[in-house]
Amino acid sequence: MELDDLQEMWRGYDARLDASLALNERLLRRASLGGTQTALGRLALGVRVELVADAIALIFIGGFAADHVREPGPFAAAAVLGVATLALVIALATALVAIGRIDFDAPVVAIAGSLDRLRLLRAWTVFATLAVSPLLWTPLLIVALRAFAGVDAIAAFGLPYVAANLAVGVALLAVASLVARRAGANPHAPSPYRRLLDVLAGYEVRAARKQVDALARYVAHDA
Repeated sequence: MELDDLQEMWRGYDARLDASLALNERLLRRASLGGTQTALGRLALGVRVELVADAIALIFIGGFAADHVREPGPFAAAAVLGVATLALVIALATALVAIGRIDFDAPVVAIAGSLDRLRLLRAWTVFATLAVSPLLWTPLLIVALRAFAGVDAIAAFGLPYVAANLAVGVALLAVASLVARRAGANPHAPSPYRRLLDVLAGYEVRAARKQVDALARYVAHDA
């Protein structure tokens, strides 16, 4: 066999090997990103359900505020709830847009970056909801009792009780704000805070990020 024939044969082997490696990478990418898309699809469904529920709540709160516009206590309570609910609706809508904009044909690094931004958005949305909830308990009590039982909570429980509940809510919000500053979006934040963000972001985001990380390690090893 001539040298030229050997070189041609090896070139054929190299071409088939490159084609096989490319096929393996495409199959791995499809499998990994398929799982990622499934996880994000579940997340998007949950966000849509929550968004519809919050939109209905916002309509109810708006109607309540309109009916009690001349009553400072109930109106102020409804206004606070309305602002908080509107902020949550905006955050949920932003999350849906972020999920829809993820380009699964983009490089793995770009997909990972999009997931990181979604992770922070979801974590801070859940964190802010939990942090503000104690402060919203008193307005919710005022609105719910008036709307469903016709009871004036301030008159029924007394102003000191209502004020004490507000004070507890403010104190808990202050503690939550301290935790938020410690965690931040800093990649060098202490690991317990980073784990907290992962938990708050939800299982679907963690699962999607894990699958993309596995694909990124394969691509980096193969490069």
